[in-house]
Amino acid sequence: MALSYEDRVGKMKTVADVGDQLRKAVNAEKKAKAAVRTAGNFSKKIELQRELKEASTVVRKLRSNLFDLEDEISLRIEQEAQAQADTEARKQKAVEDKINGSIQSNGLFAF
Repeated sequence: MALSYEDRVGKMKTVADVGDQLRKAVNAEKKAKAAVRTAGNFSKKIELQRELKEASTVVRKLRSNLFDLEDEISLRIEQEAQAQADTEARKQKAVEDKINGSIQSNGLFAF
């Protein structure tokens, strides 16, 4: 069974992953079409047609939300980078404050 739309979106960590997941979904759809064509009995063909419909729905959703997904991932990456930069800045300030506090408490700058 092919991955659902939510599963595919969950695997996207970078903007490049959006295109990769779309490509994989299209390939899954093609495989499902081929399986329907080569199905032997009617009940198997019905089951495969249902899977083809699900795969086609995933491809359609990914294509219609492509730009929104890219924007969402870009924003999330920027927010993560900003949060990391803020954390580094706080750590640096804490170190500087500790150094300045120890220098002043030792009386190195006493006049």
